[in-house]
Amino acid sequence: MSLKEKKYIGEFEAKKDHRKFGVRFATSKDAKSISDIFVDAYAYDYLYPKVYSEEELGKSIESNQKPTNNFIKKEMWGIAESLDEKHEAAAICLVERKNDFSLYAGKTVVHNRFRGMGMGKGLGVSSLLNVLNMPENKDIVRLDSDVRSSQQNSQKMVEATGSIPYGFIPNYNNYADKRFHDPITGKPFTDGRKESVVLYMAPIHNFWKIRSKAIALLDNEEIKSFYEVIQSTNRKMKKDVIICHENPPVHIQNKYDVQEDKFKGTILIQGYMDQSAIDITLKKYTQWNVIEWRVPTTPQGIASQKLALENKFVISGYDPGSYKLDDGQLSDTLVMCMFPNGVELTQFECVELTQKNTFIASKVINQLTKYYPACKDFQ
Repeated sequence: MSLKEKKYIGEFEAKKDHRKFGVRFATSKDAKSISDIFVDAYAYDYLYPKVYSEEELGKSIESNQKPTNNFIKKEMWGIAESLDEKHEAAAICLVERKNDFSLYAGKTVVHNRFRGMGMGKGLGVSSLLNVLNMPENKDIVRLDSDVRSSQQNSQKMVEATGSIPYGFIPNYNNYADKRFHDPITGKPFTDGRKESVVLYMAPIHNFWKIRSKAIALLDNEEIKSFYEVIQSTNRKMKKDVIICHENPPVHIQNKYDVQEDKFKGTILIQGYMDQSAIDITLKKYTQWNVIEWRVPTTPQGIASQKLALENKFVISGYDPGSYKLDDGQLSDTLVMCMFPNGVELTQFECVELTQKNTFIASKVINQLTKYYPACKDFQ
């Protein structure tokens, strides 16, 4: 077996000059090349400062490569490099395992010298397919991604793969130089340049078989309309059995988890909360950019759906098959968001969306006008 066969998991040819590139998984020795690409693409304003520290990044890559019992790789960096004597690193991408049924496919970051050469497709597809073929990922049934609302071409590329747009969240990205921010203090970094994103999911393997078709929604026009928007573009959802409740049929039992992203200043909550839990959460996270609450569309979730609206959360999306139930089925979730620091209006000035995303974003912005009247200028 040749060195090339051992090293590369894929190859592709550049669009412009037909130069050939190989795709492989990065090692800790690639930390400097990865950092250089991020500096070239973002200066020092990327979301996570880890990518600018060769030592920290190298340790992170290495920790995801050491084989141990029951070991599951949580991060896999892919790198595209030229197949000539220079072996130039041209682009990188990251695939992350979020839980036992989904992977997150991050954006391909390309060095400016290699833009327009098809790096996104060439690198991204090879890396993702190889990660999916790993034995530990055999039960993965969905791929998650998000795309900046200012990058319409990237949205088109993701949609061309069959991914489903399901949400729009303002304040989601937060760009600034965070190399000197210490997350150990517990304080979020909130002072960067805010950007909204479009959320996507791609169903794979037996996703539709294990997704629950029983949908329980609060009898609220805004909630029902979000479901209808997503259902209208997905024929697999036509067999759903929908029950709308005016009042919660089941008493709330708190069951939720909270994930903090101190570098973006965002909170992700998944599950059921009663009013006391909501009060504690809102008091604790008064200085954060986004509180994103994923509420399951189950009978147990009706009360939480109602409380989310009463506490001025904004419906920002409807995500099919995104919450694992005790019986192994996947429940849909309503994406409910609150913005404790307010909504930065300048982020809407450079928004360029596909037709599907324009409709979803308009529904979100219409709700925002109730609490942030200045958003009316962007309806």
